[in-house]
Amino acid sequence: MDLIEASHHTENSGSGKVMKKVGMSLEGIKREGAKDNEGNLCDIATYSIFKADWEKEKLYNF
Repeated sequence: MDLIEASHHTENSGSGKVMKKVGMSLEGIKREGAKDNEGNLCDIATYSIFKADWEKEKLYNF
């Protein structure tokens, strides 16, 4: 696996901050891409980073 991806509910900005902190880049927002805990459709933000870039970030930030 060369690409690491993660998504979060767009109303959960804290999760986005964590993804940015580890070096991930916003790929885009998928409208109504998932359901929340109540079964309502919600938008999700998707972030990604290449494995090699993540390993470099890990060395510099930890």
